[in-house]
Amino acid sequence: MSDRTAHLPRTNLLLTLLCGVLLLYFPWEGRPLWEILYADDVISYPVFLALALSLFLPDRGRIPYRKVLARIGEHPGAIGLSVFAALSLLSPLIYQGRPLSTDEYLLWFQAHTFAQGKLFATYPREWLHHLLISPDLFLTDWGKGTILSPYWPGFSLLLAPFAALGVPWMCNPALTGLSVFLLAAIARELFAESETRGAVLLLALASTCFLLNGVTFYAMPAHLLFNALFTWLVVRPSTGRLFLAGVAGSVALVLHNPLPHILYATPWALWLLFRRPFDWKQPTALLAGYLPLSLILGVGWAILRLNSSCPLPCGGALPAAPIAANSTAGLSAFATSAFVLPNLDILEWRTVGFVKLVLSSAPALILLACIAPVTKDVRLRCLAASALLTLAGYFFIPFDQGFGWGNRYFHPAWLTLPLLATATLQGWTRTAPESPSYNKVMRAALLCLITLVPTKALIMYFHTKEHWSHLPPHTGASSEIIFKNSYGNWGLFLVQNPPDLSGAPTIFVSLGRRRDIEFLRTNFPDAKFIGSNLYGTTYQLPPSQTPRQRLQEASIKRD
Repeated sequence: MSDRTAHLPRTNLLLTLLCGVLLLYFPWEGRPLWEILYADDVISYPVFLALALSLFLPDRGRIPYRKVLARIGEHPGAIGLSVFAALSLLSPLIYQGRPLSTDEYLLWFQAHTFAQGKLFATYPREWLHHLLISPDLFLTDWGKGTILSPYWPGFSLLLAPFAALGVPWMCNPALTGLSVFLLAAIARELFAESETRGAVLLLALASTCFLLNGVTFYAMPAHLLFNALFTWLVVRPSTGRLFLAGVAGSVALVLHNPLPHILYATPWALWLLFRRPFDWKQPTALLAGYLPLSLILGVGWAILRLNSSCPLPCGGALPAAPIAANSTAGLSAFATSAFVLPNLDILEWRTVGFVKLVLSSAPALILLACIAPVTKDVRLRCLAASALLTLAGYFFIPFDQGFGWGNRYFHPAWLTLPLLATATLQGWTRTAPESPSYNKVMRAALLCLITLVPTKALIMYFHTKEHWSHLPPHTGASSEIIFKNSYGNWGLFLVQNPPDLSGAPTIFVSLGRRRDIEFLRTNFPDAKFIGSNLYGTTYQLPPSQTPRQRLQEASIKRD
């Protein structure tokens, strides 16, 4: 056994203990980032520590790990379908079937708007104060009463068919199941043995960030999927495959913002440009694949954004001509406004991200990926460069990740980790076929799948259930409306409604008892008080005065 192999349990334990020390240093409240850090990572830390210690246990050779891995590697379609089915069943339960954060809500809302055949949701102007928890949450035209998600539309378009069918929680399970199949397809290009492909899938499935992000409404599983599709098409480059890689990449660019794919794809584009002998057809084909959707959904959506906001004091829409005249300057400002030089806050947030990355991945996965033999295959070097560039790029972004499970900002490049780690494991089996450390890593991954994954799923369930319990008493009927105040767990984050206000119940922002009652008298004169508590007040409406009915009446009058 090599020294590197022998030292893996000890090094992994030291990394795990370092993460534990950092967990004690970070605050556990005050921001969504800290709240999820405590709920997800601090509470589950003892389980992860036990898994790290399991690497020290001797391997008795009782389980034929290689045969198990070979079976997994031979049936990626069945594994992916099983993942889709399991996550589809679990999503409405452990994530309550609705968005947790405002980031998720913005994507979910726009998807429902698309599902109704519209670009914008439109409301009476006086309703906007009761619908928006912040004037800057959506791109809002306060003159016309329209609101638009500030994010690029790609993920919302993917989510829209599921929203139209009334099952939006099935979208990310489907994307995660497809990601399993694509990980196996990439592994097939890189590794010949089905056993090695099985190791890739097991390491992925044993990582809670990969599996449990599949029950959320974040765009990150879609980023991972389309980056995986891009990678599979590029690792064996031909003109046709590179054109399709460009198409996949253009979808990734417009999913919710272009930065994740730009960071991920840059090393691969440079590889194609500097390959010898140089073939100009290949980068040209890649660019040709990128252009159509990037121009239509990327640049087109950015211009639409610039023309979709009218500040709160305005009495009507902003003139179109000045905006059109300054579109180039506006697009430039729009593209560069989010970048800053690193500061102490950003360094702290990225340290948190790394801790969450370690504690939400299979045991030793990060270490194995870091020591991958990248010098032997340029494609492995590109995978490593994509991972490093994604990590480095977010040091210039002035945001923490807020809510989110695992390192949400790294998730689009997370697919690199099980592939790089498996390259390390493959090297072990070639130099020491009977290496016990290989079996220990696989054993730890299996233990992680049956212990840490259910633990974190339960944590997610209790957290989201408690989050949504901070409402006044209600029966969940569509004829009820709630005025929600700021009390509770990020209280106003619960003000979430579909664009046609068909929710059950409809949740409005409370602006104080006097203004709430004035709003009711004007729009819902027959509302009857049901009850109230610390979190707000609930009213019962007759069928003719539901928010959805009133909104339809207002739309008819406006037309």
